Amino acid sequence: MIGSSLYTVVVFFIGLGPIVLVFAVLFAVAVLYFVGYVAPHGSPMTVTGDGRVFWAGTVLILGAIGWIVGAVALSKTGLAVDVNSLWSSLLSALPFALAAAFCVGGWTSIVSMTLAMALIVTACS
Repeated sequence: MIGSSLYTVVVFFIGLGPIVLVFAVLFAVAVLYFVGYVAPHGSPMTVTGDGRVFWAGTVLILGAIGWIVGAVALSKTGLAVDVNSLWSSLLSALPFALAAAFCVGGWTSIVSMTLAMALIVTACS
């Protein structure tokens, strides 16, 4: 098992993996930038163009961290989610929605962080 996983990692880093990863991140930032462009008053950071880039990067990074923490919590508790279900898609989008809510500021940030912590504590217990 370790050999096949190591082989996959080596192929990823020697092959085209990093290039594909860079384009995937750029695409994600572009999509989030467009969301900030469509809703310029959704967050104080999305009013200006530079703020939208910062907002997109923040949502992407915080959402990815939340997604990884959620995946680890699900695996630690032994829960399995069918990858082809709507529930899986909703669970994958939740950390990014919480990250975007955190970037709004004020009470929304407090509520989103409380929800995130509650989800983590519930999943880990």
